[in-house]
Amino acid sequence: MKKQILVGLIALAAGISQAHAAIATNNLTGNVSFDGWENLRAGTLTTAQLTAGFGLNEAGSGDALFTRTSGAHYPAGSSLYSFSVDSTFSVSDTTAVSGLETVVFSIKTWLNGDAWSTAAPTLNYNGGSQSLAANLTGSKLDGTIDFGGPIDLYTYTFQWDLTGLGINNFNLNWGQLVHTGVLALQLEQSDTFTASAEVAAVPIPAAAWLFGSGLLGLAGVSRRRKAA
Repeated sequence: MKKQILVGLIALAAGISQAHAAIATNNLTGNVSFDGWENLRAGTLTTAQLTAGFGLNEAGSGDALFTRTSGAHYPAGSSLYSFSVDSTFSVSDTTAVSGLETVVFSIKTWLNGDAWSTAAPTLNYNGGSQSLAANLTGSKLDGTIDFGGPIDLYTYTFQWDLTGLGINNFNLNWGQLVHTGVLALQLEQSDTFTASAEVAAVPIPAAAWLFGSGLLGLAGVSRRRKAA
C-alpha cells in the first residue's frame, strides 16, 4: 500500500506529456467512425468536464462522450488518477454508424504494480441494459512512464460483434481501480464486422479480467485486510 501511495503522489506531481493518438490500429473495413481522447490529464480537461461528459479531443473524431459516472479519478499531472477510491466510467454515442455491426474500444492505462487496472467494459444499446461482454479481447505492452522508475503502460482492446441487432445508440461502461492511471481512449465503429488486428494477435488471459463489480469488490477487500 505504501508503494502504491508513493507512486500515486509522484503521478500527481509529474507533468509528463504523452502522445496517444491512434493507440490501436484496428484496420476495420466498411464505413468506419472514430473517436479519440488523448492526454487525459490536468491542462487538457477538468473534473467538472469529466463528470459532465467530455467530448472528443482528437482530430477526425465523431460525437461520443466520455464521462466519469462515479468515484474519484481526476485529471492529475500525467493521467486520470485516484488515490482514494475506485471509479466507474462511460463512453456513449447517441448517433451510432448506420447499420452498425461492430464496436472496438481501447484503453491505455498504467497499473499500480499488484492489480489489473479495470473491470472489463460492457456494452448497452438502444437505451437498454444488456451489459454485453466483448466477443474479442486483446492487450499489448505500450511503453513505459517514469514515476521515479519505469512503470509499464498497457493498451487493452475490446471488440463486439453486433451484427443484426439494429443498434442506433450505445454506451460502454467499465471500472477503474484506485492507484491506476488512464492516459487515452479510442473508440471505433463500423457497418461491417471485421476482426480488429489488435484483438486477433494477443488475447487477454482469462484470469486477467474479472467481469463487472467483482474485481472492484476484491480490491476493496484486499485494502481493508491490509488496513486491518
